Amino acid sequence: MRIRRLRMVNFRSFRDVEVELDPGLILVVGPNEAGKSTIVEALAVALFTDPASRSRSVSELARWGSSGATRLELGFDHGGSTYRLLKDFGEGRVELEDVTTGRVLGDRNDVDRQVHEMVGFSSMDAFESVAAVRQGELAAIEEKKRARGELVPMIERKMTSSSGVVDAASVLGRLDKEIAAMRAGVDRPAPKNPGPVATCRERIQELEQRVATQRDTWASTVRTMRELAQDREKLEAASTELSKLERAVRGEERSRDLREKLTRIDEALEERESKIGKIRKLRKDIEDAWERIGGTTYGEEKRAIVNAKLDLDAADRRMEEIRESAPGWAAEGSDRRSAVLTAFAGLVAFVLILLAVSGVWNEHFGWLLLLGGAIGATTVVLFRRTMRIWAFARSLKAANTERQRCSHVLMAALSKLGFPNYMEFEHKIEEYDRAQQDAENSRAVLTDICGTDDPKVIEESLEGETASLGRQRLVMEQEIEELGATGMSDGDLAKLKAERDTLQQEIDEISNRITRHEVRLGQSEAEGSLPDLEARLEMAREEETRLVRRLRVMQLARQGLDEALGTTKEAAASALEPIVERILARITLGRYRQVTVEKDLNLAVASATDQPGAPDTVRTEDLSTGTVDQLYLAIRYALLEFLSAHEGAPFILDDALVNSDPDRRSAALRLLHEISDERQVIMLSCENHGQEFADRVIELPAVNGRHEHTLTPFEGQVS
Repeated sequence: MRIRRLRMVNFRSFRDVEVELDPGLILVVGPNEAGKSTIVEALAVALFTDPASRSRSVSELARWGSSGATRLELGFDHGGSTYRLLKDFGEGRVELEDVTTGRVLGDRNDVDRQVHEMVGFSSMDAFESVAAVRQGELAAIEEKKRARGELVPMIERKMTSSSGVVDAASVLGRLDKEIAAMRAGVDRPAPKNPGPVATCRERIQELEQRVATQRDTWASTVRTMRELAQDREKLEAASTELSKLERAVRGEERSRDLREKLTRIDEALEERESKIGKIRKLRKDIEDAWERIGGTTYGEEKRAIVNAKLDLDAADRRMEEIRESAPGWAAEGSDRRSAVLTAFAGLVAFVLILLAVSGVWNEHFGWLLLLGGAIGATTVVLFRRTMRIWAFARSLKAANTERQRCSHVLMAALSKLGFPNYMEFEHKIEEYDRAQQDAENSRAVLTDICGTDDPKVIEESLEGETASLGRQRLVMEQEIEELGATGMSDGDLAKLKAERDTLQQEIDEISNRITRHEVRLGQSEAEGSLPDLEARLEMAREEETRLVRRLRVMQLARQGLDEALGTTKEAAASALEPIVERILARITLGRYRQVTVEKDLNLAVASATDQPGAPDTVRTEDLSTGTVDQLYLAIRYALLEFLSAHEGAPFILDDALVNSDPDRRSAALRLLHEISDERQVIMLSCENHGQEFADRVIELPAVNGRHEHTLTPFEGQVS
């Protein structure tokens, strides 16, 4: 893995800074508090920390006083491909992009698995103990028990070419724990947590005691079980019979209820059918009435005929009245005869009076005058009679004329309606009136039945209700038939219910006996039945045999694994020693050439003096601070070479040579430059030493204030 760039957003003291790195030996120079250690921490966090974690250590990564989220972006090369690793602590998002192929992983587990395979470490502790050395922590591997606990299993897996995550040490530890757990309480009492073997033996003793006790009470238990079985058979038979009686009672009651409902439905059907029949008859009567009328309505014409007939009747009555008021001696043509007679009598009277007055016949003057007067008086009487006859004739003629006019008007009105005479019209009108009255009567009854609604709609609604009731009736009849009720009398039904109640009481008594039997058996079962207890005792003995056999197998496996683990650790220490000796000899300029690496990563350095009586080895506490740093620099690089391939993690050193003298520092820098040909080396230092060996130098400016950084993105001074 060769890191190309690291971008830090709101991380520690950095607001938004990107540091560009190259392959080879990179020297990052800056004063104290410039952020060198922050860069090392950012690399470790980007590779190993879960951005979705809510732990306090993760929340403290954010830049103080910033409202934005922490975000780390790492660009690196590995295996001929270029990758971009993003961790957004605000969204809890992780993303690994293969820039070469465009493939993107977003699942945190998948990303962690692939990144850890690339870098060669699966935890930050192991990475920081070997590949990323912070300031003043060169010898921390001696102190970090957790890191040593992870490195040793990694070495074991490396030596055994295991690709899994299970190591012999962890397996051995688990075996020791499991063996101890299984043997708890075997050698000495363990009142709190006895092991399975001790527990099984205690159970065997308990079961043996219970079996001995149970043999005395087993006969009573068997008798109770027999009685319980008999009572259960009786209960089953009685329950079956009770179910039959219950079904019969429910069927009869249901049948009666259905028959009552059928009666009500029949009444409702009869009512609706009757109503439908009435509505239909009334509608038919109305239609028949209108058919009798013929669809003709007599309005003004009828009134004209009736008025003309009234006028004609009035004219007839007038003529009758005139005829009744006529003089008894008036007859046909009497008006002309009376007029002639009156004129003749008046002429005779005039002549006679004239003769009397003129004295033609003086001798007859008296008689002439008397006769003339008498004839004149007769003439007056005749005149008055003639006038009366003339008045009667005129009245009669006028009445006759009026009658003829009324008769003509009546005939014209009758002809307009097509009646030959008034009798036909009167007969037709009587039929019309009767039909109209019948229609009005039928309509009134229909309105009383249907209200103001449309009779046809009411009829259809009633027909729908009738159909629905008919369907209900069919369903009920079918249910009655399915029930098969015999239609028993009230007395028979009462007897059936009494029989059911008696049977229920019998069932209750049997149930109570069964409960008592079960209580007794429960008490016996609390102690355990004899066959069951004997079976459980046999199983417990078999379980004890199996557990003892398993414990023996685990002890043999632990012995063999312990021997194999010792061999593996010794082989790993032997593989690390040449690398440590080579590196330490180069850095110390040949002063220390022999180093012993023990299987628990403890170190022993051969003495560099030939003075008589000097010890063969020098303890680390007797070495100078610089030599100790150089020794642990060698073991760290040896572990890095051993655990991570050349394309694995870069070698990151933060002021690792601060305690070395100039000559050893130059030797170490020259060695690191050689190492950087195959593995990227990143050195961070407060002093600008080693520029001649660096492939690139990055200078970090001083920071004003602890939590405020003035760098802008992509700002980093490169020489």
